[in-house]
Amino acid sequence: MSKELKFVKILDKDSNVIDSNNPLSTNGDSIYEKDIDQTISSSGTFEGDINSLFNDYGVEISDITATNPKTYTIRFTRPITSNKIGIGSLTGNFSNVKISLKDLTGTARQIIDDSDNSTKYTSNLYEFTIQSFIEVVVEFYTTDAVKISGMFIPKTQAISISSIDGIISTKNSTLTPLTASSVFTGGMEDTKNYGMLQVALYTDEAGTFEIQFRSTPTSTWRTGDTYTVAAGEDKVWSFQASRRFMRIVYTNGGTNQGVFDLQTILKPVYVKPSSHPIGEVVKANDDAELVKAQITGERPDADFGNVSITNGNNLKTSLEEYDPVFTSDPFPVRDPILSISRGLLTGIKHVNKFGAAINGLQILPTDIWDRSDSSATQRLWIAPTQTRLHTIQSSSSLDDGTPEAAGAGAQAVRVWGLISWDSSEVSEDVILNGTGSVNTSNSYVIIYRMKIISVGSTYNLNLGNITAVAAVDSTITAQISIAQGQTLMAIYGIPSTKKAYMPNFYFNLHDNANPGTPAEADFRILVNENPDLNETVFLIKHSGGVITSGNSNLEQPFIPYKEIEGPAIIKIQGTSSSADLYASAGFDLILVDN
Repeated sequence: MSKELKFVKILDKDSNVIDSNNPLSTNGDSIYEKDIDQTISSSGTFEGDINSLFNDYGVEISDITATNPKTYTIRFTRPITSNKIGIGSLTGNFSNVKISLKDLTGTARQIIDDSDNSTKYTSNLYEFTIQSFIEVVVEFYTTDAVKISGMFIPKTQAISISSIDGIISTKNSTLTPLTASSVFTGGMEDTKNYGMLQVALYTDEAGTFEIQFRSTPTSTWRTGDTYTVAAGEDKVWSFQASRRFMRIVYTNGGTNQGVFDLQTILKPVYVKPSSHPIGEVVKANDDAELVKAQITGERPDADFGNVSITNGNNLKTSLEEYDPVFTSDPFPVRDPILSISRGLLTGIKHVNKFGAAINGLQILPTDIWDRSDSSATQRLWIAPTQTRLHTIQSSSSLDDGTPEAAGAGAQAVRVWGLISWDSSEVSEDVILNGTGSVNTSNSYVIIYRMKIISVGSTYNLNLGNITAVAAVDSTITAQISIAQGQTLMAIYGIPSTKKAYMPNFYFNLHDNANPGTPAEADFRILVNENPDLNETVFLIKHSGGVITSGNSNLEQPFIPYKEIEGPAIIKIQGTSSSADLYASAGFDLILVDN
């Protein structure tokens, strides 16, 4: 028995027949001609049927005028939910696109602004955070001809994967190498629905990378962070979206790139920032997060307590647990002075100054330094009146290192001093030219130490008096006396960048010519507290006396240490009961950076 074949019409909820022109709407389905509201949609400045964008990709709408912007509007019969819009051109191209997604009231729910991107596309997909809307306004900010053959707008009833994983900002990503000194400027990206921006960058040439933000599509771009990018490093940075719109700006160095791999991803939720292997050296250009936390530890009694820091912002540690850097010390914990001498404490330096007036202490005030001799050549040390070049010369032609080993005496000296009262100590080496004058490279407000140094395989004591003479002033500010090898001056200059702490000082006196005759001397520590204003004014900070019979030595500790704030000049001066006594004196200083 034959059966009659019957065809059944399937209707949608609006009683329309389901067929190829009216398919059943499903999740992931795209917009069809049936979804277009013909009365409100408009081809705008374009010629052609706007419906053809959704039912016949072989037919184009076009605007070949110089209109800027060119625009058309798509209105749907009901609101849809989507997260991407595709545009294609069959025989032409398009660029500088701006897409506005609007609700029933005509308010823009989201704007995809690529209007500053002049790249010519035959097709492009514009992704955005999942959004509900009923109208799409498409604008092309260009005077070039634009032809559009189709649009792809998928519909969805669920959260898309891209809204969880984020999207790639094609406007701020590129693989195109840059020429020397040229700039890549990314397009404006809306970050309103994203919590983190991740930028990965590799280039074979050094350059500078910036991330910029602005609050509105037309407000000023402001640089959030700037990084120097080294050649050959693959780096990742993560940023919070500090303002609504962002872009990447990269400036290449002075060499053409061979490789430039930049990718920007927008993430809706927090992701782990860039990580580094434990053994890797952390660099200032690495991605980092600021963390403020309170460290808490368990005590031996099983209770817990907060870890504190010192007034100098150093972490407090137990005396039983010292830094491994001290393990080579014979007294790693009990001798902190040794740590200062070894330079193990940052910002702290030890200075030992000693001097002698060899048979030169007089009945008039005498500074303890090399030129206070039995002839009373120069009892008082005098600083330059201002910053001066100094000539270094010897009284012997045999102190000559030009050329090397030219003379049998010293070949070169090292000079220490200050080039201003606001700068730290500097030093330089000067090759001697016998009795000829050799200028220092630096100009000095004070020179407080010189000593003989080796030149090649030559190392000899000085056979003449080697002096440092200030230009213009013509004052001798330092001297190495014959065969002494270094200055013997109980004089020192402190810059304004430091404070000095004096733990102790000493005086010593004896009479070589008349050892059996008692002689006395008074000593004083003098400090000029404003040498930048007047280099000759010295204040008394301490005094004491010694006698050649009995105790001829005085050593005085300061507990606590005597503080002397820079700028300052420190010197020791003595006055004796008879002429031509041998006096020596010195002091220790601990210099601390301000």
